[in-house]
Amino acid sequence: RPKAHLTGKREACIIARKPSLQWEDHLGIAFTEDGMKYEDGSLVIPRNGDYFVYAQVTFRASLREENKGKQQIQHVSQCVTRMARGYPEPSEILSGSKSFNETGNWYETIYLGAAFQLREGDKLFVNVTDLALVDFYKDHKTFFGAFAL
Repeated sequence: RPKAHLTGKREACIIARKPSLQWEDHLGIAFTEDGMKYEDGSLVIPRNGDYFVYAQVTFRASLREENKGKQQIQHVSQCVTRMARGYPEPSEILSGSKSFNETGNWYETIYLGAAFQLREGDKLFVNVTDLALVDFYKDHKTFFGAFAL
């Protein structure tokens, strides 16, 4: 069965006015198998069927010393976007966001996952609000994948 698990990579491209994450597809715990491909920032679905799609992004920030102790409202979000053959516009299939008040350094994780009927050639990619806040330093913190059901 087609499957892939990708890990965060510190590169970016812009799709639909939001930064789109780039991924590692073969080093460490990352892999693609049985026809699932990674190209140009997206997973490419090899054949029609039901797939479970998931993505986790960990956001983090270190506040400057002069701002520590001052309450700041933060907003972060991610979405998984599908580009289907024959459709001119990408569509969001999963999205999540968090808003919170912080007075110091912070970490926030957003995990998304659901089953979808996908078609051969569909492309899936992950967008975030602010690439500079994404934690790329550990494979288990920021990842993306799909597998046939």
